[in-house]
Amino acid sequence: MTVISHVTRLDRRNIRSDASRQLLRGSTWMVASVALGAVTSAVFWLVAAHLHTSADVGRASGLFTSVLFVCFVTGMGLPVTLSRFSGEGGPESASLLSWSLVVVGVVSSLAAMLYLALVDSPATAVLAERGWLLALVFALITMGSALTLLVDVRLMAARRWRWALARVASVGLCQLMLLAVSHRLGAPDLALFLAAVGPIALSGFVGVALLPALEGHRYSLRSRPTGSRSILRYTSVNYVATLALEAPRFALPVIVLVHVAPSDNANFYVAWAIVAVVLLVPATLGQVLLVEAGRHGASGAGQLGRVAGAAVALMVIALLAATVLQGLVPAVYGSEYGPAGRLLPLLMAAGIPWALTSVTLADARARRDSVATLSITLALTAAVLLPAAFLVPRHGIDGAVGPWLGGNVAAAAIALLVLHRRLKRVPR
Repeated sequence: MTVISHVTRLDRRNIRSDASRQLLRGSTWMVASVALGAVTSAVFWLVAAHLHTSADVGRASGLFTSVLFVCFVTGMGLPVTLSRFSGEGGPESASLLSWSLVVVGVVSSLAAMLYLALVDSPATAVLAERGWLLALVFALITMGSALTLLVDVRLMAARRWRWALARVASVGLCQLMLLAVSHRLGAPDLALFLAAVGPIALSGFVGVALLPALEGHRYSLRSRPTGSRSILRYTSVNYVATLALEAPRFALPVIVLVHVAPSDNANFYVAWAIVAVVLLVPATLGQVLLVEAGRHGASGAGQLGRVAGAAVALMVIALLAATVLQGLVPAVYGSEYGPAGRLLPLLMAAGIPWALTSVTLADARARRDSVATLSITLALTAAVLLPAAFLVPRHGIDGAVGPWLGGNVAAAAIALLVLHRRLKRVPR
């Protein structure tokens, strides 16, 4: 029995060691992808600000925000489900992926058309003025963009991190190439929008086409995944949680674009785009943690603590950089973008509590802790959007800062309670 126990302990140690190595490797690759995306996005909107007026940038970024908002609403919790249940691969996870792609593709395109019918803003007017054909293009672009979320999750689950980085790099290159000719077209706001989102959507369709070759499994809708009822319950809980978690990030810009002038929206979007990309870093670390937990079981306290510490440290660095470099925003983008520089460090400050929220939430999802998952996410959305709906119409872009920062602090406070309880119970 002593020898058997010793061997068992060694096996567990080896599994934990391999899991830690893969977690570190995956986190490194995915953070590199986020960093590359941040650089290309910053360069894109910087060049756009010099090629186009702030009003054109405001309308184009408003349409871009609209696509992101629809993708967020129609994710159906499936990116989280794929993260949790795709770790082992095989025909079962291929079936889950197939059904997920169909659901997200259909729902996102229909929701895009509904969005255009219901939301009246200077941005959506750009499409309404040009007829139904562009509405269909908007729906197709939204579908492709929504599919990228599932493609990236699947690449992480298969540990094809280089391919995820290659997707981001190719999207950035195509965006900059299209941007170079956007000012020569007759509709600069529309051309700028298509340059920004077209490559993203195309990468989603290409990714869907390439996944079977990368993994060696064909798509199949003939059978449902084993344990589909349990998976459906998990998906439903996490759809509600994802709506609550991501609502501030995607709905707050929509609240702003509906209530402010295009030039003010351009200022908000320049600062917001930088912050949103940076905040993907802790979210990505959390997703890698969730994917690896789905493969090896719930993460140990040591892994959880290291990921949380790294996420917080990176966000502190980002806040310091935003504070020091805020004066560069109007200097680089132009004098029209002075408010964007002032907003940047205020919005970036939310990254520190967001880091704690992202990592703790990923761990709660890995353990299927529905109470913790819903408590954290519902607190975030209520604390951000309710005051924002009141303050933004009255104070413009400045009215978005307080709710954004305060809501993230409130969610992080709950996340800290969950993390404290978790670290007390899990062996190191």
